[in-house]
Amino acid sequence: MEGERINQLLQDKSPSVRTAVLRQLAEHPQDAAIQSLIDYLSRETDEDLLVYATKTLGQIGDQAGLPGRLWRSWHRMVASVPQRLDAITGSLGVTGT
Repeated sequence: MEGERINQLLQDKSPSVRTAVLRQLAEHPQDAAIQSLIDYLSRETDEDLLVYATKTLGQIGDQAGLPGRLWRSWHRMVASVPQRLDAITGSLGVTGT
């Protein structure tokens, strides 16, 4: 899949489409998909898809041998975790303690 097409599919309204794209990326890793996954992780609010995307990113790194690049990617993603959790809990109607 091309990078632009990956981005388009990861923005699809259907969680099933986004799941299929993540599955495809996990099975056929592409270096170009790393940035698409990082961008996707910054905007996804579905808990299951966030977990799946995180695993997919790890699988791509393992298969493609990109530890340094993935470390920088993980660092950026982890920095956004508090905001992502706020978005998820907010969408579930959960208020802070």
